[in-house]
Amino acid sequence: MRNSGASAAALTAATQLSSGGELAYVSAWHEHEGIGVATVTYPFRANTNEGTRLVDAQGKRIDVDAAPAADGASTDPNLQVLLQAHPDATPFAPAQAAGSAPLENGGIRLLYRTPLRQCHACVDVGQLPVAYDFDAQRRFIGQQVVPEG
Repeated sequence: MRNSGASAAALTAATQLSSGGELAYVSAWHEHEGIGVATVTYPFRANTNEGTRLVDAQGKRIDVDAAPAADGASTDPNLQVLLQAHPDATPFAPAQAAGSAPLENGGIRLLYRTPLRQCHACVDVGQLPVAYDFDAQRRFIGQQVVPEG
C-alpha cells in the first residue's frame, strides 16, 4: 500500500484491521443512522473474503462477524429449538445487515443476521440475529442475540 501511494490514514487503518497475520483493508464505507459501516476485505482468506465493522462516534470498531456463540446465547425459544435440532450449527460469516430500529432516548439498534450451518459448505439451517446498540451520541453500548421479529 505504501509503495502505491496510500495515505497515512489508510496505512494506519490497514495496520489496525490486520491482526494475527491476516491482512485486511477497508474496501467500502458508508454511514447508517450516524454509525460508520466499513466493508473490510481480506485478500488472502481462502473462503470468506469480506467482513463488516461498525465504527461508533468515538472510533470504536465492532466486528459483526465475531458474533457471540449461538449455543445458550438467547432465550428465543425458536432459536433454542433450531439449535437442539442442529447441535453442531455455528455462525458462519459474513453477517448480513437486517435493518435498524430506534431505541429510547435517541439511540439506534442495528440488526445483523449470521448464517448458522454445520460446515462451511453445508446449507444454512437458520440465522443468528444479533443487535448492536448505540446511544443518542452514537457510542456503542452493547450487543445481544435477539429473537427474530
